[in-house]
Amino acid sequence: MNNRDEYMTNLKAQLDLWERQTVAWETAARGATAEARIELEKQVGIMKSRADDMVYRMELLKGASADAWQEIAKGAEEASKTMQDAFEKARFHFKDV
Repeated sequence: MNNRDEYMTNLKAQLDLWERQTVAWETAARGATAEARIELEKQVGIMKSRADDMVYRMELLKGASADAWQEIAKGAEEASKTMQDAFEKARFHFKDV
């Protein structure tokens, strides 16, 4: 696994990408039909929840000891995968918007 600073930089970059896309989807949802907007808002809510989890994991990583950070990073990896899965699901819902 990369050193902690590189790892944190990569996580932050990925989180920033997801957040920018979520904002774009929120904007697109405003112009969608009522039915589509409901689903899109649901997906955005899921994305925000996953992003909050990632931010929490990143805070844990920042404060972890040198010995513990790699173990905590495993949890961050799982959270990142969950976030990526939510992102892909949301992308499917937003493809027509």
